[in-house]
Amino acid sequence: MAITNQRIKAVDDSTDTVTFDYKDYAANGTQKQMQLSASEFIRRFEQHILPKYFTKIRSYGYLSNRNRKLNISAICKQLKLPAHPEKIKIPWQVRLLERFHIQYNLCPHCKQQTLILIAATFKQQIINDG
Repeated sequence: MAITNQRIKAVDDSTDTVTFDYKDYAANGTQKQMQLSASEFIRRFEQHILPKYFTKIRSYGYLSNRNRKLNISAICKQLKLPAHPEKIKIPWQVRLLERFHIQYNLCPHCKQQTLILIAATFKQQIINDG
């Protein structure tokens, strides 16, 4: 969130200004008020809007990146829960076989397991913006 509603103190239609609270870290975090023109306020607000398909995720407390595994294991221990199982990396060949029933090295003609992938090519798609 760029700014909460509680921080916006006044919107003046006659002078086309917005007044809001902010914390001045250069002055030891003192609470101050700033008055901006509506267009400048909107310009600054728009800088906090993420592009389409981007997601902002924040994790605090025991889910923060620092010591996450240790924190979760300590919580499980305190709650007398079983420990989380270790992640098992399954090779792509096994996943391909399990999900789509395709053997990656099976020759499409003779059905023997002799196919060796040398290179993969893809058709290039030309996008016309005109």
